[in-house]
Amino acid sequence: MLGFILARYLARRISKPIINLSEAAFAFANGNINVVDKAGMAPEIKALATTLETTFIERARIQGELQHLVNFDQLTGALTRIHFQNSFDSLLQLAKRTGEGIAVLYLDLDRFKTINDTYGHGAGDQVLRSVVERMRLRLRGSDLVGRRGGDEFNVGLYPVRHRSEVETVCRDLIELLSQPITINGDILVSVGVSIGIALFPDNGETTEHLEINADMALYRAKNSGGNNFVWF
Repeated sequence: MLGFILARYLARRISKPIINLSEAAFAFANGNINVVDKAGMAPEIKALATTLETTFIERARIQGELQHLVNFDQLTGALTRIHFQNSFDSLLQLAKRTGEGIAVLYLDLDRFKTINDTYGHGAGDQVLRSVVERMRLRLRGSDLVGRRGGDEFNVGLYPVRHRSEVETVCRDLIELLSQPITINGDILVSVGVSIGIALFPDNGETTEHLEINADMALYRAKNSGGNNFVWF
């Protein structure tokens, strides 16, 4: 009888910690990190629990870094093309429910190639970072800033109640981005920016359609001399 009671006690002492570990592993597989209750654990099982916790936390950190690489441009911190599209589409669906407007701006820097060719890619990188920093100073927390690639960017403005609001933002961005930028510590350079605009619902009802129309408007802005904005 004593042997039976001892066996049940040992079984409970071993099985409960193992169940706790299993539950923690299951939670991690579903995106949660649960701290394992180590109370009453045998030293060997406690060491195993600590190892598993460390592994879970490290793996979660790596996953977070990978997700950041997917969502944000590593040079400027702006949204990547795909993340911008997904975020803009979410705001577009919200705009459809609320009846408010939303605009997408396509931006292309003027004279950037000359700076890049003259002073090198490192200087060009400094310009791109400064451009995004200045755009964020002007835009609201609800707006989006993305990098399409190279010296091309996109901006999502939400909410938009009047076309004049969009034009004011464009004028401010052109002024901000036309101001001299310091590169390599003491060299001042100037870029301009051309902007194409598409507005929901006037210029399209899907993210793809609005982006295509904003790109067409940008093409016209560049061909008209740059450093200006054009509506689709």
